[in-house]
Formats: sequence, C-alpha cells, structure tokens
Amino acid sequence: MPITRTIVRECNLVVTMVAGEITFEQIQDSRILLDTLSGFSSTLDSLIILGPDADFSKLTSEELAAFSTGKTRFSVGSKGVIVAYGKLAYGMARLFSSHRTTPGDGHQIRIAKTLEEALDLMDITIDQLPESVIGELPETT
Repeated sequence: MPITRTIVRECNLVVTMVAGEITFEQIQDSRILLDTLSGFSSTLDSLIILGPDADFSKLTSEELAAFSTGKTRFSVGSKGVIVAYGKLAYGMARLFSSHRTTPGDGHQIRIAKTLEEALDLMDITIDQLPESVIGELPETT
C-alpha cells in the first residue's frame, strides 16, 4: 500500500509513509482508516514522510485542494510536519500546507527537506523512533 501509518505512542506521534503512485481514492481511504487505527487520538502529532518515489501525478489540482481544505483529524495545537524528498514532493507539500494552514485552524503544517530537520521541529530524536519505523525510512535519510 502506498500510504502506511504507524502510531508511536512514546513520542505522541502518528508516522505516515507515502511511497509510489498515490490516487485521491487512496488518500480518502487512508483518512478513513486513520480513525480506526488502534491507539489513534486527535491529540497526536503527525509526521508525514513523502518518499523519493511518491508520485502525485494522478491527483488533479481540484482533488489536492479538496483534500487540503478538508477537516483535519488532528487537534488544535498538535504538530504536523511533512518531510518531502525531492522537488516535486516538496512543491506538493508546500501547496498542501498553504491550503491546510488557515487562520484559526490551530493545526499548522510545516515542511522539512530531511528527516533530521523534521524531527528537530517536533522535538524528537531518531533514537526515539522504533526499529519498525526506522526500517521503513527511505534510504536518502
């Protein structure tokens, strides 16, 4: 599956890995499944890793806007960071965050180019992540 999620309770974190070709339907399904994920709480922080092979070419601008402006699953005050490997992923993340971050929303999305930068923004160190997450990280980290 191109979108996988892992809850890291020790870090109060949901790690979302995105790889391969992504469709709007997959994004919608993944959002629905998030609510049923064991241990999920809207108070968790969110770390989204767009792998170097993440392919958004099947998404239309209308679909991206619809997803970006949809209701967030995370509470006001929770942190959200997207790690974007590659120029296309970075551009998509910036577009997403510009739609997502609205005055009064409270759930700000920040963009990082490296995992180290993202973890620093979240006040987490790599050694706090379990091996199950570290083993899934793109080789570019």
